[in-house]
Amino acid sequence: MLTLAAMLILNGFLLWRNEITAEPSPNAVCALYSDLSKLSDSEQERMLQQGKQKLQVLQNIEYGAPLTGLTKEQEAQYRALYKKGGYLKYTNDIFHELRLYNYVLKEYNRVHDYDNYLKSIDDKAKQMRKVSIFSKPDTFDYRNIQKTAAEMSSLRGRKLTFSLSGGVNMATGFAGTDIIAVLLLFAICLRLVTFEKEKGLCTLTRTTPRGRARLMGAKIGAFAASAFVLLLLFYAVNFAVAGGVYGGFGDLSRTLQSVQGYNGSGLMLTVGQYLILYLVSKYVAYLLAGLVLLLLCILARSPITAYALAVAVFGGEYALYAIISQYGTLGVFKCINLICFLFVSPLYKEYLNLDLFGFPVNVLVALSIAVPVLVIVLIVLCVYTYSVISAMPRAHSLRLQLPRPGASVHVSNHEWHKLLIPNRVLLLLVALIAVQCYALFHYSSSLSEDDVYYRGYMLKLAGPVTQQKVDFLKEEQTRFDKLDAAQAALSQKFNEGELTLAEFTRMSQSLAVQSKGKMAFKQVMERYNYIKTSKRPLSFVYDGGYKRLMGLDGIDDGLMDALILVIAIIGCFAGVFAIEYKNGAVQLIRAYPKGRGVTARIKMLQCLVMLIPIIVLCYAPDLIGACRYYGIVQLSAPAASIPEFSAMPEWMTLFGVLCMFYGARLIAAVCCALIVLALSLYTRSSLATLISSFILFAGPVLLSMLGFPLLDTFTLNALLRGFRLLSQSGAVSAVQTVVPAVLAAAVAVLTIMRFSKTGPLLKKS
Repeated sequence: MLTLAAMLILNGFLLWRNEITAEPSPNAVCALYSDLSKLSDSEQERMLQQGKQKLQVLQNIEYGAPLTGLTKEQEAQYRALYKKGGYLKYTNDIFHELRLYNYVLKEYNRVHDYDNYLKSIDDKAKQMRKVSIFSKPDTFDYRNIQKTAAEMSSLRGRKLTFSLSGGVNMATGFAGTDIIAVLLLFAICLRLVTFEKEKGLCTLTRTTPRGRARLMGAKIGAFAASAFVLLLLFYAVNFAVAGGVYGGFGDLSRTLQSVQGYNGSGLMLTVGQYLILYLVSKYVAYLLAGLVLLLLCILARSPITAYALAVAVFGGEYALYAIISQYGTLGVFKCINLICFLFVSPLYKEYLNLDLFGFPVNVLVALSIAVPVLVIVLIVLCVYTYSVISAMPRAHSLRLQLPRPGASVHVSNHEWHKLLIPNRVLLLLVALIAVQCYALFHYSSSLSEDDVYYRGYMLKLAGPVTQQKVDFLKEEQTRFDKLDAAQAALSQKFNEGELTLAEFTRMSQSLAVQSKGKMAFKQVMERYNYIKTSKRPLSFVYDGGYKRLMGLDGIDDGLMDALILVIAIIGCFAGVFAIEYKNGAVQLIRAYPKGRGVTARIKMLQCLVMLIPIIVLCYAPDLIGACRYYGIVQLSAPAASIPEFSAMPEWMTLFGVLCMFYGARLIAAVCCALIVLALSLYTRSSLATLISSFILFAGPVLLSMLGFPLLDTFTLNALLRGFRLLSQSGAVSAVQTVVPAVLAAAVAVLTIMRFSKTGPLLKKS
C-alpha cells in the first residue's frame, strides 16, 4: 500500500511538473481562453489577430528590427506603447506573449476550418487518383484513398467548438502514467507467481485438488481486479490534477474533433463519450500487458529471468513502435503493438487503415478483433503453462547448467541476492531505465533561430582571440550597420511616397532576410567585449551545451533529476538493514563470525557500487541530450571563458568544471545513500525509513521546485544542483562540500559499529 501511495503521488507530481513547464504555460492559456469565452466568434478572431499584429510590431521594436507597412503616426504610437509598457497581459515577456497568441490563433483557425480540412482530404484523394502509381483499382493505395475519403466525408457538417483542450490532453496523454502502472502490474505478477516459486510453495499447492488450473484462474481474476483498481486510482489522480491545472475539461458534449490533436479522428463521439471509451480501452490494454507479464513470470524460473524476459519483450515492442512507419507495408507491426495499444490516445487521434493483403482495414476494427482473441489466448496459455510446464523437473531448466549463486558460501554473494531480489533493487532499476528512456526520447532542445545563428558564430570563432577573428567581427558589424542604414533609407522613401507599399514590403523582406542573426551577433559581441576586458587569456567558447546541462538557460535547473535520484536511492536502500529485522534473520546473521561488521561493510559497499548505475541512469538523458542538440565542446578551454564561470581560477578548464559539477552530485548521492542505510538500521522498519528519508531529502527538493528554496543552504540541494555550489564563494562551497562528506563518513562508521554491537536485540518493529 505504501508503494502504491508513493507511485500515485509520484505520478501526480510528474504529470503536474510536465505540464507547468510546457510552453505556452497553462496559466497563460487558461487566462486567454477565459477572456475569449466572453466574446462572439468574430470578436474572438479579431482580438487574436489584432493582438498578434500588435505584439509582432512591439517585438520588432524590442529587437531593433525594421518596422514595415506602418505610417509615421502608427509607428510613433507603437513606439510610445512600447516605452510606456503594460502591453503584456498573460506572460512576463513579449516572446512568450506572442507565442501564446500564435498558439491560440492556430487552434481557433483549426476549429473553424474543419470543413475545409475535410474538403482537402477529398481533393487530395481526387488528385492522387490521377497519379499513375495510385490509379490502379486493385492496389491497396487506391482502395485506401477511396475508403479514407468516404469515411471522413461522413463527418461533414459536424460543428466544432472552440474551447480549451488542455485538460483532456493532459489527463489522457501522459505516458509516465502508463510506465508506472505497467511496472506495478509487473510487481503484482511477480508477487502472484515468481516469489511463490522462490519459496517453494508451488510444489505444495500443485498437489492439492484445485492447485493448478483453478488456482491460476483465481490468480488471473485477482490480477484483473488489481489492474482495474490501478486504472481507477491513477486516472482519478490524472483527472484531478488536469482539472485543477486547466480548470476542468470544457463542455463534455462538444464533438471529439474539437479537442486539439483530434482533427483527423474518424469517431463520431462527444468528448464525454470518448473519455469513457478511453478508460475502457486503457483497462483492456493494462489487462493485455499484464497477461503477457504474467505468462513471462510463469515461464521464468527466477525473478531475474522474469526481469530479463520482460525487458526483452517490451523493449522489442517499443523498438517496433518507434522505428516502423505506420504508413508503410510493415505498419501493422506498429499499430497492432502492445506499446501502441498501451498509449491508447494515438489510435483515436487519426483515421488509419492497415494494409492486410492489399485491402485497407481500419486499425480500430483490427484491434477490436485482435485484442479479445489475444486476451483469450493469453489466459489459456497462462493456465496451461502453470498447470503443465511448471511441473517439469528442474533438471530441464537452464538454471542448473549455469553456476548457482545459491550454492556459494560467500557472504557477498548472498548479500547481492538479497539486495537485488528481496529488496527489489533490480525491479527499481528496470523502472528507472524505462522512465529515463522515455525522458531521453522526449528530450526538448528548444533552440530558436537566434540560438542556431549564435552557435554558428561561436563555433566559427572557437578558440583564443586572434586578429583574424577581430577583423571578422568588424566586417560583420559593418554589414549589419549597412543593412540598418538601408532599412532606414527605405522607410524614409516610403514615407515620402517614392515607393509603393508592395515595393516597400518586398524590399524590406529582402533586407530582413539578410539581417537574420543580428540578435545572435549582439551576443557574440558581448562575449568579445567580456574577453577583451578580462586580464586573462580567455577563449571564444560555445556555451549552449554547458548552460543547458547545468541549468543556466532557465529551462531545467536540475531539480527534476535530483528528485529522481533521491527517490531512486530511497527506494533501493530503505530496506537493506530493515529486512534483516523484519524476518528475524539478524539473530542468525550475528551469530556467525562474519555476521556483524563484515556483513555491514559488505552491505554498504554493495549499495555504494549500485549507486554508480543509479547516478548514470539519472543524469544520462540530460548529458546525452545536451551533447546531441547543443554540444559539449572545447573541454580544455579556460572555464572563465564563460561569464557564469568568471570566478574560476585561470588554471581551471571546462572539463574540470564538469568534474566538479558531477563530483558534487556524487558526494550528495553517497551522503544520501549512507544516511538512508543508517535510518534503515536504526529504525528497523522500511516504512519508517521511507517516510523519514523522503522528508529529509525529497522534501527540500520539492520545496525548491515549488519556488521555496528555503532549505537549500542547509540540505543537499546545493550539491545536487551542482552549479549553485560552483557559483558561490570558495568558503561557502567548501563548507557545503566538506560537511556532507564528513557526515557521510561518520554515518558509515556509526552504522557498522551499531550492526556489530553485541548484546540483546531490540524487539521487532
